[in-house]
Amino acid sequence: MRGARLLIQRMAAGVSETLRDVEWIVSLIDAREEAPKRPAT
Repeated sequence: MRGARLLIQRMAAGVSETLRDVEWIVSLIDAREEAPKRPAT
C-alpha cells in the first residue's frame, strides 16, 4: 500500500505542476490579447 500512496502523491504533484503551467500559458494568452489595447512602446 505504501507504494501506491507514493504514486498518488507523485501524480498529485504532477497535476499541480501541470495546472501551474496551464495558468502561465493562459496568462501569456491574456497578455497577448490585451496587447493591442495598450499603446505600443
